[in-house]
Parts: sequence; structure tokens; C-alpha cells
Amino acid sequence: MVRPTSIIRLAESSTVRAHVQGQGQRARKQPLSFAVNKATENEERAKCILLHDIPRTALPSDIQKALIDVGAVDSNFSLSSITSLPPSLPKVPTLYRTVHLSFPSTKKAFFASYKLSEHPIFSTTSSHNNSFQKSSNQSQTQSQTQTQTQSQSQFPIQSHFKSQAQLTHTTSTAWTTEIIRKTIEDRTPYEKNRDKDIGKSFTPEWASKAGMSGRRVVIKGLPGSIKSEDVRRLGKECGVLDDEEGCMKLPSSRQSPVTTFCLTTNTVTEAHRLARKIHMKWYKVDIHGQKYLMRAHVHY
Repeated sequence: MVRPTSIIRLAESSTVRAHVQGQGQRARKQPLSFAVNKATENEERAKCILLHDIPRTALPSDIQKALIDVGAVDSNFSLSSITSLPPSLPKVPTLYRTVHLSFPSTKKAFFASYKLSEHPIFSTTSSHNNSFQKSSNQSQTQSQTQTQTQSQSQFPIQSHFKSQAQLTHTTSTAWTTEIIRKTIEDRTPYEKNRDKDIGKSFTPEWASKAGMSGRRVVIKGLPGSIKSEDVRRLGKECGVLDDEEGCMKLPSSRQSPVTTFCLTTNTVTEAHRLARKIHMKWYKVDIHGQKYLMRAHVHY
């Protein structure tokens, strides 16, 4: 005859042993999937940032000053770490653009991303968003979910600013190369016929050539049948380079009947003088009496 106390002790020891084994199994670390490892690896080595929603008229020096003002970078952050889109891009009308920021280490890139998520640059609504967040945190009523939903509809730009800084491991050269490749490939038959031979000159090497910031003048609104020699005459006495790089045809806006050219000058001063000379001026009247309004800006 087995005593009841023995049965109880046997059950207790089995329960404790199973509990210890269960804890050991739960404590065992499970391997991560390949996709998770790959994403973590890409995020850990990210040393660059894609900075969205930058005003199109903002200069690299303006971006540098704004980053320093919000504490995202220190005073040693150089202008060479800021890479703009190639000339004449994007082809769609927009008031904003994206720039590429390069950092010497992952730590500085993550710190800049964190600072920009709290204080986005070129923003006038961030203070209103911060005050609204403080007031919503103090409210603990049952209608908090409904209030947050209404606030998102009232301030839709709040989530928009959180994504201004996008961490990426893509370098500035690879970023420029991919943008130009997509621009050349993603063209309609009309654009291919209008912008012939652009792929031979509009290359990543030309767009990212050192020492050209502020020396290139992008001219839009020229007739589709205009020749390079006629465009060069527009830059007469403004220091336009004599070689092939001095006058190049660029991709124009989609479905646009006009073309875009780029004139490269010897100095930044001459580039600004050329832009003032051409901007908002009428190109010569053609044989049908049609005029073309030219727009020019210095590319940085």
C-alpha cells in the first residue's frame, strides 16, 4: 500500500522538474531569420541619411546651418557631406526635394536622425506639435483614443515630419547613380525622341564631378529644336567653358515641348551673373512668331 504523502511528494518533484526544464527551454535563445539578420545588418552599418522635404531654393549652406541650429551635427560638418539631386531633377514640378547626407560613423548618423525626428529643419509647425503632445499626455480620459484620432486629422503633418530623416547605407555616389539610371530608363517614347543622346552625357560621373557646385546654370524653357551653338551664345561674356561640358542638354519635364540645357562657367560669380542675365527673359521669336520664356538658376 502506497502512502498518500509519497504520491504528493512524487507529484511535487515532477512538477518542479518540469518547471525547471520549461524555464531552461524558454531561456534558450532562438536564432533569428535571415531577413531579420539582413535588416539589422543594414541598419547597423547605416552611415548616411536621406533628408526629405527640403525647400527647393535652400542652398547647401542653408541646410548645414539648419542642421547645426537643431543640434543634429556639430560645426565640423562640411558642405561636401551634402549631396543634392543631379541638375534638372526631379522632372516633376515640386517645391521640395531630397538631399543626401554622409557621416563618418554610424553613431553620428543615428544621432542626427534622432535629433531630426524631434526637431525637423525648415519646419514652422514643430512647436505646435510638441505642445499638443504634452497636452494629450496629460489627458487620461476614456475618450483619449478619439482625441488622438482627431488630432492626427487636425495635424496631419506631424507623422510627415517624423520621416524627414531616413537612415540608409547607400552612399552618395550609389544614390546619384541609381537616380540617373531610373531617369534614363523611365522615359516615354516622346521623351526618348525629344531628349536624344542624353544618356551619353548625363552620367553619374558628370553629375557628381568635384568642384562644380555653384558653377552650373540650368536653363529651362528653350525651344525643342534649338542647337547647342545657340545656347552657348546665351552665355557670351559670362565665362562659359569652351569644351563639351560647357553646354550640355539635360532631361526636361514630362510631356514638355521645351528643352533644358546646362551651361558651366569658370567661377561661381560668373554663374550667378549668367543666371541673372537669362532668368525670366524671352528667347528670340521663331519664324512662326512664338516666344519662349527662359528660367535659369544656379545649381548647387
